[in-house]
Amino acid sequence: MDKQLNQKLMDWIVGDHVGLSSTTIWSALMGCQPSRPSVPYDVADFKRCWMLLMECDTETQKLALENVAKRHEIWKPYVERWRYMTDLFVVGNYIELSKVLKALRPC
Repeated sequence: MDKQLNQKLMDWIVGDHVGLSSTTIWSALMGCQPSRPSVPYDVADFKRCWMLLMECDTETQKLALENVAKRHEIWKPYVERWRYMTDLFVVGNYIELSKVLKALRPC
C-alpha cells in the first residue's frame, strides 16, 4: 500500500464516520484484529463501509473485501453480494438494500 493511501486510511479510522462493521473492513485491510468483528446491519452501517472503500482505489477495495471474507466467515455472504448492495446504495434504493442486509444478518 502506498504512503498516501495508508495516510488516508489512518485519517479515516479516527474520523466521524466509523462503525464496527467498517472498522472490521479497515482492520482486515491493515492486517490487525478488531476487538469486535461486525457486519453491516443497516443502511447507515453499509454507508460507513462504502465510504471507507471509496477512500481506496479499485484494487485496494477488492483486497479489503477479500481479506475481510478470509478473516471473518460471517462476512463471506456480504462480500458475495457487495456489488449488488453497492448498486442499490448508489441509486438510493435503501428499502431493497435494507431487505438484503436483513436477509444476510446472522441469527
